[in-house]
Amino acid sequence: MSTEVSEARPVVCVLGMPSGGTSTVSGVLARLGVDMGQVGYERLGKSTRLYERWEDRRLADLCAGRGITMDAFVEYVRMRREEGPRLHREPWGPRRSWSRANPVGFKYPDILVLGRYPSPAIHAMFDGLRIVHVRRPFRAVVASNYRYRGQSEQVLGRLRCYANALCRIVEHCPPVATIDYDRIVEDTGPCVRELVHRLGLVCSDTMLEEAIGSVNPRKRHVIDDADLHVPGLEDGEDPGVGDAHVAGRATG
Repeated sequence: MSTEVSEARPVVCVLGMPSGGTSTVSGVLARLGVDMGQVGYERLGKSTRLYERWEDRRLADLCAGRGITMDAFVEYVRMRREEGPRLHREPWGPRRSWSRANPVGFKYPDILVLGRYPSPAIHAMFDGLRIVHVRRPFRAVVASNYRYRGQSEQVLGRLRCYANALCRIVEHCPPVATIDYDRIVEDTGPCVRELVHRLGLVCSDTMLEEAIGSVNPRKRHVIDDADLHVPGLEDGEDPGVGDAHVAGRATG
C-alpha cells in the first residue's frame, strides 16, 4: 500500500459534547460522502425508535476496558487513514461503497478526555485532522443528558470535565468548521452547504439534498434553552461550548 496515498487521505474528526449534536452532524457528513465508520443503532430512553449511533465500533473496541488512551487514538487514526474501500450496507442511503477518493471520519465523545494531556500531546494527536466542532449551549447539553442518563452530580461533573477538555483541544488545534447545533437544525440548507465548502467535499446534488433532508427539526429536544431549569447548574454557566455559527478555515 502506498504511503503517499494513505497519508493524503483526509480524516474528519467530529468533536462535541454528549447529546450535543455530533450524531446529527455525523449523519450529514456520511450522506455527503464521508466514510464515518461502522454505524450502530440504539434506543434512547423509552423510545421505540432506533437512532443512528455514529460511534465507530472499532474505536470503541480499542478503548474497551481501559478507556481512551493516546496510543489507542493514534492507532485508530492510522488505521482509518490507511483502510481501503468499504462496502456500505446501511439502510438509510443509496450508496453502496466508498472509494479512496472519499474522506474518512469519526466521532466518539469519550475522546474528549484526551484534552487532559499536555499541549504538545494534543498537537501530536489532532494535528492534520479536519476537526468539525459542534457547539450547543451547555444548559441544553446538561438537560438532554439528564433526560437520557438520569439526573445526578456524577453526570454533571462528567459533562463539566468534558467541556473543559473540549475547549483545550479546539484551542490548541483550531477546527476547520465550528457549527451551531441549533442553526443546522433550523437553517439546515445553508449550514450544510457551508460545511461542504469548509471541508472541501465533492458531492452530487442528490447527496446534498439527502444530507439536508436527514436533519429532523424535532431533534432539538427543547424549545427554549433559556427557560430550562437544570438542577445543579449555576445561572449563566457555559464553559465555552455554547452558541456559534458555521465558521472556521476552508480547506483546499
